[in-house]
Amino acid sequence: GISTQLSNSEWKTVAAETASLRASLVWLIVFAGGLAQQHPEGSGSLIFDLLVEVSASRPASKRSKAPGITLPLPQELLSALQASTHGTGSGWATRFVQYRACLMLAILELAQGSSNAPDSLMLIADSASKTRQGDMSSLLQRFLGESLCSVGALCLLLHRGTPSERHQRIVIQLCVDGLAVCASIAQVGVSMPSLMRPLQLMCVAARALISVLSEVDVSVVQRLKIDSQGLFVLVICREVALALQAKGDAVTQGGSPNRALVALAAGIARHAFPHILLASGAEEMSGLKEAASWWALALFRNVARSGGDVLALTQSLVESLRHAEIQRASHTLITVAAAIHDLGAFGQIEAQVQTKVLAELRGNAAAGHSWYFDAALQALQTASLSRNLGFYLAGSSSILRWLHCLEEVGDPGHFEGTASMAKRSVPISGPPLMIYLRMLPSCQRAGNSHVTLRIDVCNATTLTFRNVSVGLSICRSSLLGKKDRTSWSLATGQVRPCEQSIESIHCRSSASLWSEMTVHGVQPLCISLSVSYDNISPPGLDTGAADQPSSANALQEIWSDEEDSSRLNFVCHPTPLSLSVFFRPFHGFDCPCSGMFPPPMVFRACPHTRQGPLSNLGLSGFDLQAWQPVGLHKLQHAGCSLALPGVQSCFAGLLALDSVSILCLLIRGPVGGSAEVLEVRTSNEVLLEEMYGNMKFWVLASLN
Repeated sequence: GISTQLSNSEWKTVAAETASLRASLVWLIVFAGGLAQQHPEGSGSLIFDLLVEVSASRPASKRSKAPGITLPLPQELLSALQASTHGTGSGWATRFVQYRACLMLAILELAQGSSNAPDSLMLIADSASKTRQGDMSSLLQRFLGESLCSVGALCLLLHRGTPSERHQRIVIQLCVDGLAVCASIAQVGVSMPSLMRPLQLMCVAARALISVLSEVDVSVVQRLKIDSQGLFVLVICREVALALQAKGDAVTQGGSPNRALVALAAGIARHAFPHILLASGAEEMSGLKEAASWWALALFRNVARSGGDVLALTQSLVESLRHAEIQRASHTLITVAAAIHDLGAFGQIEAQVQTKVLAELRGNAAAGHSWYFDAALQALQTASLSRNLGFYLAGSSSILRWLHCLEEVGDPGHFEGTASMAKRSVPISGPPLMIYLRMLPSCQRAGNSHVTLRIDVCNATTLTFRNVSVGLSICRSSLLGKKDRTSWSLATGQVRPCEQSIESIHCRSSASLWSEMTVHGVQPLCISLSVSYDNISPPGLDTGAADQPSSANALQEIWSDEEDSSRLNFVCHPTPLSLSVFFRPFHGFDCPCSGMFPPPMVFRACPHTRQGPLSNLGLSGFDLQAWQPVGLHKLQHAGCSLALPGVQSCFAGLLALDSVSILCLLIRGPVGGSAEVLEVRTSNEVLLEEMYGNMKFWVLASLN
């Protein structure tokens, strides 16, 4: 597709540079590049030294040394890359090739331990950042986003000690430009898969930017121009708020506040709110603007707690309530009022606006969570709750998607559902053949959950099993015996059982088989495995009768006196598909941090609900407090000042089949002698019926 858009000369340039790039990667990976030990004090490689510094804190004497160079960097490769930096043509493809070749040359310098490598990286990225946005193709745009964000963060690590003012200025500009480029990429394609990488790069660049700005003079921070794009503001507000929170924890332990960081946070907060919320834009971007606004409000609170000018912050928020757009949106009005309360300034709001806020709180109260709004009313009217009321109410459900995406890419530890499932193999059959099953779920396209199955067959005996066949089938578990063969398919695209064969499994050895299945809907499914093998001893088997020499014509010994068949057949215990096949952990309720547990948005986003005592669900005696369902995220309530009475735990999951539907499970402990209750809440009614009607299956399936 790309080649048809290039001229002959440009195509030759692209082909030559691509070949050189691949050869460079091979040299770096296979021959270790400059990772060799060149002198006693260090490796001579900035990459290797950096890895040693940021990895484990092992003693220097126990650190592994870099391998020696087995092949010097070929001069022909360097010449080819240098020639690519002067490619002919003026189109986007030529610029792309030039930038990438220059970047690879700088990486090769870095691998060989050149002290000029950090400067080369910065200058190349700085030159690339001056490309006008209107002249970019999508490929060049993505390359620049990757380069600017990565180089900006890497240069901070490569510089020993405090960077010079010139380096700080370049890094700041690289990070700001990288954030802007990635924000424009994410604005174009707003599907969840296309958001992940740009958001991840933006988080990396934002942290590097904040790290530099927290060390410079306050005047530099005040002159910084912040982009007004919603995604740019969202990422910056989140990262600054988290940095302030971490710094605030250090201050409470005897540290001193960082004036530059506080000034940066205050400036960004006032720049972002309410302007980002009131900015014109497409209707589908309303959730993004709301998400950025709620993080800006969280930033106001963190600035105040870190020693910022509370009077100036309060004045800015109180003035925002005069906008007609904010007064018309009840959820926004309530959220801003809660933020002002946390600054200790609710009394500064005009009496007419205060009355409207209280009226909106009463109007938002609904069955099941009116307790929240009653508590908020009391706090606002009597100031009985000091500075920890803040919560957000979203006007559109898409705000949760933005908050979830940002939390998922911003913290690698949030991939707990997939990681824990991928590392577990479940034993489903005992000796003589031990069968282990591992399920690796992924969602490759909307409407389908793709599951890779690994079946390990281990021989626990000293015998040899011949012609082992492993059969795989899927069945639906239902109290009504319902059959639905349209909601799953195996690797062949069919629903009938399939078999795989192993010629032989010798003494104490094992074999692995792989298969695939696709699930198209949420329903209780089980995987059934059957195993069969020849019911004869292999030739030459020592039967233990040493005084009776074996004969070539001897009858093969029957292994089982109870089987007349030539094959032995076994059926393993069915293995249920757990929640992690259908859901992944949802973090949209986590941040901005709420003073309430569970967050009120749980009830607004998941209005469909059913609940019942454990005895009604067939779970009498089951300890739900110790239940940790894989595929769902457990909401934390440490530091919350208001908690819904009786709620012990809350789990949230995002349906992987559509990346839209949300599931919440609330475990209500026994209160006043009542039984323990499990409440199921969903964002759509169909999901609720499938989950609640088979709750015993889902709970027990999560125990495997």
